[in-house]
Amino acid sequence: MKALINFIFDDAMNLGLVEERDRTYIHNQMMAYIPEHMFFHEDAGMGKTDSNTLIEYITERLAESGVIEDKVYTRDLVASNMMNVFLPKPSDIEARFYGHRVSGIHQATDDFYDIAVFSNYIQKNRISQNISFSSESKYGELELTINLSKPEKSTEEIEAAQSAATDSDYPQCLLCRENEGYIGHINHPPRANHRIIRLELGGGEWYFQFSPYSYYSEHSIVLSKDHIPMQISAQTFRNLTDFVDQFPHYFIGSNADLPIVGGSMLSHEHYQAGRHVFPVEKAAAFHETVASDVKLELLKWPLSTIKVSGADRESVIRQSTVIMDAWNRYDAPGIDILSRTEAQHSTITPIARKTEGEYTLYMILRNNRTTDARPHGLFHVDPEDFHVKKENIGLIEAMGLAVLPARLKQDAEKLQEFFTTGELGESTHAEWIESWRSKYGDDHIKTHFEAVFHKELGIKFERILEACGVFKNEKDFLKFFESIDHGEETS
Repeated sequence: MKALINFIFDDAMNLGLVEERDRTYIHNQMMAYIPEHMFFHEDAGMGKTDSNTLIEYITERLAESGVIEDKVYTRDLVASNMMNVFLPKPSDIEARFYGHRVSGIHQATDDFYDIAVFSNYIQKNRISQNISFSSESKYGELELTINLSKPEKSTEEIEAAQSAATDSDYPQCLLCRENEGYIGHINHPPRANHRIIRLELGGGEWYFQFSPYSYYSEHSIVLSKDHIPMQISAQTFRNLTDFVDQFPHYFIGSNADLPIVGGSMLSHEHYQAGRHVFPVEKAAAFHETVASDVKLELLKWPLSTIKVSGADRESVIRQSTVIMDAWNRYDAPGIDILSRTEAQHSTITPIARKTEGEYTLYMILRNNRTTDARPHGLFHVDPEDFHVKKENIGLIEAMGLAVLPARLKQDAEKLQEFFTTGELGESTHAEWIESWRSKYGDDHIKTHFEAVFHKELGIKFERILEACGVFKNEKDFLKFFESIDHGEETS
């Protein structure tokens, strides 16, 4: 395997992470994981390729040989620790990032991204398994991905994780900065090869990293130094605009700070960023006005969204804060909108972008109120669509990119088989399938199954987004908007 380690070493040297002087040292460090007889044995099963594929191959061979357990978490833990040997310390990576930043932020993020891919922190090979496609809708093109990148644990691994559960709260969550370099264990993914970059946003300390399982180009996470709950306030808008000042080639957004309409991680304040333009950003406006040199647009989008844009950052933040405050206390019982009962229900999902010196904040209005009839939320996925997706509709989906569960791939295979054998068995999709048959006919579906499946998933996603919208028509949306005191309006 020495030759394979040398291939990885050469990649690290090309990135400027190691020098030729380090080769023997790296070899010796690798022998902490690879037995000597395997290390010096020439392996003809793999030639020169990318570091991700090489390290996966090496850990698979170690598992096959009984050197390590043949379990996902064990292979990942060993891979993470092996790749960490090639990486500089966090302070060196951070100094390198800011050194590149002098030449341009693009160069800094490109280099940091290349390191994260090389080190296998970004699980490039697993991400490539995702099934991604687009679908036309009345709101424009929507994007969908069936998420196959996160490996599923076997029954034995789940049982082992449960029996190994401890009361340890270190790190407190998967986002905490203490994950940097953490070895990991069966109940916590390995992060030995993880590096983060310190930032200042809104006068506070934050950290920038890439997501190991990205859903779009350069999917990034910006996390608070402290383990504090998510919160949406005027400070949020200041933090987001600070970020796009520093990273003008990225968008950044925050999940809402309430259950049901927020993300899966409400306990640690964080944002998501990256180099991608989402469908909501391409949405047309059905109403616009200008107040205090800030353009305000109501978008033709399934989730009620106000686009706030202008060249003066403080004016954009001020108008966004006015909208947030108005929404957080707006009640319209006739259309089921109550901002508060025993707890706060209304909040915002904000997204920021800076383009040619102009700031834009997209303010997506959210409400998480539940009733006995709708225990999952009045503005949540309709129960009849749970067979496709039941989980929260968070930031990424609110912007028009569906992240769909892996089970849909297996379901699709069974559905396709049905149109060959005529046997479906028990399926949560039975009613859905019947609607296809009446719409397209069996012969067309059999011949064009993938196209039909993707199209129907797109239709479902459009319905799901509409269900999460607080205003079901433009008239009610406009009524709320006109109730806001924006200050001096010029048009």
